[in-house]
Amino acid sequence: MMRRRSVLFSVVRPWLCSLLLAGSVVTFSGCRKAAVDRYNPTITTTISASDPAVFVRSENDSQPWYRELQVVLEKQAADEKDLNAKIEQKRPEVTEASTKLLVELDRMIQAEKNANDKWSALTLTLGKGRKQGEILFSADVGLTRLYAKRPAIAFNDLPLELCVAKLARESGLHESQPRGYNPTVNWGKTDVSAAEAYEGVLRSHGFEHKFTDTLHRVALRLQDYSSRKEFLDAAVEQIKAKGKLLNSARPAVQVWPIEKAPQPEASDKKTAPAPAKRAD
Repeated sequence: MMRRRSVLFSVVRPWLCSLLLAGSVVTFSGCRKAAVDRYNPTITTTISASDPAVFVRSENDSQPWYRELQVVLEKQAADEKDLNAKIEQKRPEVTEASTKLLVELDRMIQAEKNANDKWSALTLTLGKGRKQGEILFSADVGLTRLYAKRPAIAFNDLPLELCVAKLARESGLHESQPRGYNPTVNWGKTDVSAAEAYEGVLRSHGFEHKFTDTLHRVALRLQDYSSRKEFLDAAVEQIKAKGKLLNSARPAVQVWPIEKAPQPEASDKKTAPAPAKRAD
């Protein structure tokens, strides 16, 4: 009889342990209060052609390589309305040429990136500068883990201090935050970056934040380069240089409460009239 019980227990015990273990997993999963999904390591760079530069052609126009990236007028516009009409007429072809240049640049950047790089080119933009005809290029180079989209980020009844720490840990940041006032956070969003989660959580709970060593900007003037290739090579090198800084940086986030402006105290007392001057 004892032997039969021993055999039965030896058969049931592994199944029972598995059942208990599965129950534990379910229990812990149900109690999880922070869910920060893994980021997408491949960021799709945002490419945009903003308002185009306008150039009025002259008799000695040398037709430089970037002329197709400008709205070229044969003569000065009669007025602002006439100018806007001419810009809108030629905007599609300038936008197409600008986008083509930025797409080519994006491919060159991706080809130069290393699998271990911590950075990505977040944006590539081309548009007019302050001077007439001036074309400016800008690029935002950021920390991939912070700015890449994640399927979902959610916090359920979690102290704000732990939300900040969790996002920092998942983004590779060092965090600095005040202790004390620590509101409970219930917040969630899909298709969101850790940077956007910081903004959404902190602002709605009365806190501000600042990132350091997480984002750099490249700005170049196309007129400074004698050929398309020279510009593209320079842009790639500048972006890689900013990326190299991010690879070796010590990125951080600093959090602090938003200071409320002091409100004047209400008073029912009327202001006493100024004393009359004494007659001599």
